[in-house]
Amino acid sequence: MNSNRNSAAPATAGPDDSLTILRDVSHVYETLTDLRKRAALVAHDNGATYQQLGDALGITRSGAFNYLHRDAA
Repeated sequence: MNSNRNSAAPATAGPDDSLTILRDVSHVYETLTDLRKRAALVAHDNGATYQQLGDALGITRSGAFNYLHRDAA
């Protein structure tokens, strides 16, 4: 990741502009997080194993199991 703090925002951006960017990025992050979970659930419903899911997500088989079943209760 680039360590230059100003690389994502224009050099002339003030605090309000930076906070708007932060809110927008947070919204995108939450949307992508939701889509990632849904894609994993669909893949599992279509027969993907926890090992395959873990490989695709970059986590362990047991991590994939926990990821899918977290917040299910």
